[in-house]
Amino acid sequence: LDEFSEKLKKNGSVSNCELKVRTKSGQILYGVFFGETVESQGKKHFLTVMTDITYRKKAEEALYSEVENRRILLDNIHTQVWYLKNEYTYGSVNKAHASFNGLKKYDIAFKNMYDIFPKEMVDICRISNQKVFNGEKIYYEKWLTDFTGKSRLIAINKSPVFAADAAVAYAVCSGEDITERKQMEEEIYIEKELFKTTLLSVGDGVISTDNNGNIMVMNKVAEKLTGWDKNDAFGKPFEEVFKIINGNSRKICENPVKIVLQTGDITELENNAILISKNGLEVSIEDSAAPIKDSDGKVTGVVIVFKDFTEKKEKQKQIEYLSFNDHLTGLYNRRYLENSLKYLDIYENWPLTIMALDVNGLKLTNDAFGHQMGDKLLKTVADIIKNSCRDEDVVCRIGGDEFAILMPDTDEKRAYSIRDEIINVAAKTTLDSTMVSLAIGYAVKKNDDEDIENIKKIADNNMYKDKLKHGKIMRSKTIETVMRTINSKYMQEQIHTERVSQYCEAIARELNLDKKEVEKIRMAGILHDIGKIMLPSELLNKSEKLTAEEFELIKRHPEAGYQILKSVDEYSTVAELILYHHERFDGDGYPEGLRGEEIPYGTRILSVADAYEAMTAKRSYQRTKTREEAILEMRKHSGTQFDPAVVEVFLEKVLKVI
Repeated sequence: LDEFSEKLKKNGSVSNCELKVRTKSGQILYGVFFGETVESQGKKHFLTVMTDITYRKKAEEALYSEVENRRILLDNIHTQVWYLKNEYTYGSVNKAHASFNGLKKYDIAFKNMYDIFPKEMVDICRISNQKVFNGEKIYYEKWLTDFTGKSRLIAINKSPVFAADAAVAYAVCSGEDITERKQMEEEIYIEKELFKTTLLSVGDGVISTDNNGNIMVMNKVAEKLTGWDKNDAFGKPFEEVFKIINGNSRKICENPVKIVLQTGDITELENNAILISKNGLEVSIEDSAAPIKDSDGKVTGVVIVFKDFTEKKEKQKQIEYLSFNDHLTGLYNRRYLENSLKYLDIYENWPLTIMALDVNGLKLTNDAFGHQMGDKLLKTVADIIKNSCRDEDVVCRIGGDEFAILMPDTDEKRAYSIRDEIINVAAKTTLDSTMVSLAIGYAVKKNDDEDIENIKKIADNNMYKDKLKHGKIMRSKTIETVMRTINSKYMQEQIHTERVSQYCEAIARELNLDKKEVEKIRMAGILHDIGKIMLPSELLNKSEKLTAEEFELIKRHPEAGYQILKSVDEYSTVAELILYHHERFDGDGYPEGLRGEEIPYGTRILSVADAYEAMTAKRSYQRTKTREEAILEMRKHSGTQFDPAVVEVFLEKVLKVI
């Protein structure tokens, strides 16, 4: 006011002077002051008028503050904002728009576009600018290059601002960089397509639900296993579509979706779960259910993955069966025996008998008649043992030729009765040319002081004693059976072996060998062709010339005979003589090509006897030679095929005697 008063005194008048005035109460007012100097009665008076503009001033300040705040806001957002006064002329712009073009705000504001940017760039915007000044709202996405040369996808909005006369006063434009968002949308789309493709192609059934347990998604496999079409199943409660029961109890299984929604944890179906499809078919399945969670960890749904478990279940049953059962006989195996001992060895089962059994001559049967016959023998023995036992007895095959029986509540008298029954049935059983014979031993546990493992050892020892007692007899009888079989299958075989045996004995005597050696060589003559049991009868009785393959098969009979005889004590010393009876003195024989004195002496005698008898015997595949022709052959091959010393003794001494 002092300044106002001074101006009034000096100038005589003051008009339109805005002042801020504090009232007596301390209130701040804004006013427009007018002053005049008036003279009256020789004195100067000052006339002052004030118009209160406080409300208007505060409104202007508020408006300015609002505009300034908006300017600051626009300058600090990442979205580009610019105003157009007309199709080619800028109004104001924010920092983001200027920075994108590598310019300052004052480089752009209120200037013509053609003065700032290349013509081709302005022409791109020309059509959209025309449209917005014609009153249209425009949106489009455009790849633009920023000042660094990077290509960015910009989402552009242009909106007209109308004046009072409905003409477009200016246009408000914005540009948002949506490059990352677009890339993210593309990645999400690809991921969704990938998920969709994966979902449709996986071999497992897949179902997803919302947070209420209602079905939202099903793949083709899920449709097939449940019998539901995905459109029919959509929105239905999971348990209505996915009906599962326990295969053992036939009770309804707990809903896995409900469990996951309650716990938020992954869960799996209980064992032996069976899915009942819409058409009533039952399928063994296995599955897992997992929660679908949002970014806050809240469960928004459940995904269930399941598959047909039928084949796998069958394989598991087979594996379980094989782990406790012998695949050949179907009896339990050693593992099952060991497990059974643990739970059967209790007071309620005493006296508990362990019986050990061993098949006599299994190896001999395999060697003489082949493994197929050996397997047949084992199956026959298994049936005999099983049929002689009670249902509560545990019958096992625990090794190649070993069996065992666990018999609860069985004393010595009962065990002896079962043993006798098995032996008697086996003795009456015929299996082609094979004998069925068993060595059996047993032991009984009667009280807690006795160790079950020791009882088992006693049973084994008793079995071995029985085997020593009867096994030798059985093996000898098997050899006799083999020889009878050969003689019945092959023409002239018995006559051939008897004559060879006679020749062998005569040669050995002329060579002054001791009685034991003479008997050994005589026996070799009888058994030398025992390996022929492995050959088909039609081959040895064949009248036509043998093929190369057939001859190779026949050449195996010495080795087969050796394998048969070496396991029988009383014939083991003869086995080696038979193995080499087709060796030649010059080393061109078989199976090992031995030469001269490398060939056992008894074998050299056997070779001469066998060859002469073969030449003079009646055979379907050759002309029988006369005595003279055979003697000439023997002399011809003396020193090459035969030991010359043995040939000389045979021709000069034996043939003159016989």
